[in-house]
Amino acid sequence: MAGRDAFALPRLRPMAAARAAACVAALLPALLPLAGAMGPTHAIFDYEADVRDLDVGDLDDMESDVTPYFLDDMKKRKTPQPTFEQMREDPSAWMGSSGMSGSTKMGFTTLTLAKSEELGMTGTEALARQWTGLMTTGGVNAQLYATDPGKILVVTHTMGLMAGVKKFVLAQPEVDYWEMDQKRQYPEGRTEAIDSDEKRNKRELELGWRKPSKDEQKKEKEKKKKDKKSKGKAKRSSSSSSSSESSSSGAAKDGDKAVASENAAKKRKLEEGSTSSESQSS
Repeated sequence: MAGRDAFALPRLRPMAAARAAACVAALLPALLPLAGAMGPTHAIFDYEADVRDLDVGDLDDMESDVTPYFLDDMKKRKTPQPTFEQMREDPSAWMGSSGMSGSTKMGFTTLTLAKSEELGMTGTEALARQWTGLMTTGGVNAQLYATDPGKILVVTHTMGLMAGVKKFVLAQPEVDYWEMDQKRQYPEGRTEAIDSDEKRNKRELELGWRKPSKDEQKKEKEKKKKDKKSKGKAKRSSSSSSSSESSSSGAAKDGDKAVASENAAKKRKLEEGSTSSESQSS
C-alpha cells in the first residue's frame, strides 16, 4: 500500500524502535490534515497496522523482546531500597552488597570513644554533613547518616566510589576504624581499635546511648546471682566466726571466775592460819 511504503522504517534495536513507533503514533494524527492539504499523493489507511509492521514487540509490556541485561537492570531499579530506619535498626543486615541492589554499597565509620563523647549525637550529625561536603568537592558522591553518637553510615550508589570514601575516612584523625562487609580496617600505623569492644559497650550503656542486648542482660543477671551467693557465704562465715569468738570469750570468762574463786579460797585459808597462830601466842 502507498501509505505503508511511504512510512516504512528499517529494523531498529528494540528500544530505539519502540521510541520511533511511539513518535510515529503521536505525530500521525497531526500530520493527517497536512497530508490532505498537500494532495492525495500519500494515503494512510491504518496507522496502527503500520506501527505493528515495525516489529518492535509489545509496546505495553516493556519486559518482552528486550535483552537479558536490560531486563536485569529493570528488576534492580524496581527493587525497593532500605529506609534509613531499617538500616539504623539492623545495620549488619544491609552491609556490603547483601540486601542491596548491584552497585549500592554500605560502610560504617566508628569514631574514637573520646571523640564520640565529645561530639554526642548532634556533633556526629554535623560531622557527617561536613564530610559529605568535602567528599562531594573531591568528586565522591556519597550519602552519610549519623546513626548513633560517634557512628556514621556511608552509602554509595556508583560502582567503585567506596574506595574513595574509605581513603577519605581513614585519613581523618578522629576515626577509630572503618567497617565494610563485616571486615574492619584501621588508619595507617594501627592494626587494632583504640577502644576495645568491651570498653566501648560498657561506656555506651553507662551513657544510655543504647539498651543492653539479651546476652548482656543474661550475663548481668548471672553476675548479680553470683554476687548474692558470695555475700550469703561471707555472712554465714562471719556469723560462725562471731559464735566461735563468743564461745571462746565465755570460756575465758568461766576460767577467770574459777581462778578468782581459787585465789579467794587460798586467801581465806591464809587469813585463818594467821588468826590461829596469833591465838596460840596469846
